[in-house]
Amino acid sequence: MSQHPPLNRSKLWSMVILFALPALIALTVYMLRDNLNLTSKSEGLLLTPPLSLDMLQLTTLDNTPVTPATFADHWWLIYLTPPACGDECATQMAKLHSVHLSLNKNMSRVKRAMFMQGDSLTPQQLQPAEQDNTLTIAKINNPSYLLSNCSVATDESLFIMDPLGNIMLCYAPQQEAHAILKDMEKLLKASRIG
Repeated sequence: MSQHPPLNRSKLWSMVILFALPALIALTVYMLRDNLNLTSKSEGLLLTPPLSLDMLQLTTLDNTPVTPATFADHWWLIYLTPPACGDECATQMAKLHSVHLSLNKNMSRVKRAMFMQGDSLTPQQLQPAEQDNTLTIAKINNPSYLLSNCSVATDESLFIMDPLGNIMLCYAPQQEAHAILKDMEKLLKASRIG
């Protein structure tokens, strides 16, 4: 009859702790995740659920309906103009243009659009925008759909839309360009589409 040596209790407890410790740490982090600020944050307002491009009722300047296929295959920086557009429209478009240029190698994955509420731009204001071949201009016939779902919007706002036609982020008009750029870079890094 062979006798087994008695199990050393300190070794037994050290093994139990060694295997239980990672589970306890994971449980603690899970329970305290809100206090630890581990969630990623966007600079803009995340629209949950995202807004559908189909609901905007977009038309061209000559009132031809715009199909969602027009916006496929690219990410979009969108500026919703106020009903009466002054100098702020040029400022907002310059902001989106600077964000677009700052994307460097990812610039080809992103396009810019201006959604006009009614005839918010005079022909003199519209002329430079029409000459910009990197800008898509459309009239929006249902601006309340965007504005009512974006709590930071006034009568104008900035948006990011994915290549599938989902408007996912909304920004107040006074949002700084580097904040929009930061969100756009995060989205492009995480996305395999567009």
